[in-house]
Amino acid sequence: MNNKNEKGLSMIAVIIVLAVIIATIFETIIIAKKWTQEADVDDLTTTMLSIQARCKTYKDKEVMEKDKDNKKDTNITTNSSKDDKKNDSKNNSSKNEDKDNKTEDNKIEKELKGQLISEIEDNEVVQSLIEKNVFNKDEKYYLLSEEDLEALHVYEIDPSQIFLVNYDTEEVVYANGIERGNEVLYKLSEINK
Repeated sequence: MNNKNEKGLSMIAVIIVLAVIIATIFETIIIAKKWTQEADVDDLTTTMLSIQARCKTYKDKEVMEKDKDNKKDTNITTNSSKDDKKNDSKNNSSKNEDKDNKTEDNKIEKELKGQLISEIEDNEVVQSLIEKNVFNKDEKYYLLSEEDLEALHVYEIDPSQIFLVNYDTEEVVYANGIERGNEVLYKLSEINK
């Protein structure tokens, strides 16, 4: 009879040990998944920061080139008719500056990489982001293609990853979103919080 009790106790001990081992394995798997997800988010955040920096640099370069061209044009115009325009320029300078600034802004916008979302028709990704209130159609977000990203020197992007950028606010949007808790984050500013 004593032998049966020992076998029963050893069987219970084996079951307890197996339960502890299985629980440890599951916990390890959960922790490994969490680490992997965090690493993926870190990689994506790094990519988005890279896009943000490259877009800022690219826009700044375009603005500097336009300013340089404007100074050349202004010097040519100013030298050719300084005296004639002295009186007229005082009256019209603020109107002309506003008009010139808008024209220059439009020229710079045309040189920026990506496709302005207000000019895109029937794009499911853009429509989905607008419906989710990530941004509205009036905001100046540009949809970046693989070619745009390569031109900005951002490489090794998974083709399923879609990014948009607002050159004015320097905000970068990841169209697929990142799940964090019970919400999905799309903007770099939200992900970095």
